[in-house]
Amino acid sequence: TSQTVFPVDMEFPEVTVCNMNPYMQHKRWMNNITEPHTLTELRLISQELDELILETEFNRRPYDNRNSVWRETINRIGKRCYSFQTDERVVIPGPQGGLRFSALLNQEQYDPFSEEPFVGLRVIVAQPGTPINDELPFAVAKPGKNTMIEVEKASISRVTRDMWKQCTGEAPENSEPRCRETCINSFIRETCGCREAGDENPDIPHLFETPYCAHVELDDCKTSVVDWDIVVDECDCKPACKEEKYKIKTTELDYSLAYLNNYEEQKEREEYSWEDFWARLGGI
Repeated sequence: TSQTVFPVDMEFPEVTVCNMNPYMQHKRWMNNITEPHTLTELRLISQELDELILETEFNRRPYDNRNSVWRETINRIGKRCYSFQTDERVVIPGPQGGLRFSALLNQEQYDPFSEEPFVGLRVIVAQPGTPINDELPFAVAKPGKNTMIEVEKASISRVTRDMWKQCTGEAPENSEPRCRETCINSFIRETCGCREAGDENPDIPHLFETPYCAHVELDDCKTSVVDWDIVVDECDCKPACKEEKYKIKTTELDYSLAYLNNYEEQKEREEYSWEDFWARLGGI
């Protein structure tokens, strides 16, 4: 069963933004790094927070100190991303409430040979603490456009009686994405001899001695596996007994259409039908 709740205010989800082309071309040249093999190298060739996020506003209040609400997050989807986190609740519904920010994609520094041939900002909305991976829904904010994202929250409670129970724990600590992320990271380290960005668990012995996987190296390793989907299925991950999920819907305004750049001129022509002509001459 489900029910719709209309709260006076609502906790805000974690919003993660990733430049779809994570590496800046001039930084690659300056540091002589084609593809990062360590977290230090990744930071050297990607955008800093103040280079990507230019302005931030929440519930109509600007944040001059962006570091107080944005934090770096490393993951295999966007490499180096930034997540907005706050304990403040949303009190104003609609586009006037929630989070507003402006971002600089620095498109002229995009690498034409990047593994990600798209332009834009990937925006992921999730329950705070959820690991970022390709299982989460996301929206894409395109350059030169004002993108508004509508968020709909669903609080899910699954059956926990032993006879019907097919879930485990509570999210985000015991979420299905976290379980699968841990399983896949372990398989890649053991099979490929490298690790993906975001595999940063300090409790794993000698983890940081293992370099990041190069894009081609990882593709070759996955190709050598009989069936990658079988590997993922064998992780045997169950959903959380209690979790929050979000649906997102986007609306865009093209800035080029928001200003007067051309117009259509219409003129009324002085034309008459034969009836009008003869009527004016007194013929009818």
